Amino acid sequence: MASVREYCEMMSTEQLQALLQKEYEGKGNLPLLAILDICDLLSERDPNKPNVEQLLHKLCEHYLQ
Repeated sequence: MASVREYCEMMSTEQLQALLQKEYEGKGNLPLLAILDICDLLSERDPNKPNVEQLLHKLCEHYLQ
């Protein structure tokens, strides 16, 4: 059985973005780890986008100040 990440890797960038868009609009129901996998895959496909680890560090900074 494929993992969520492996399944997402088989999807096109447009499909992943559509899933992420639904989550953004509050219409999705993906688990948080699946959302993070999608974001990470999208960052791998577009080197101009920050990776998930970079974004999580930035997010944590706001709560440590």
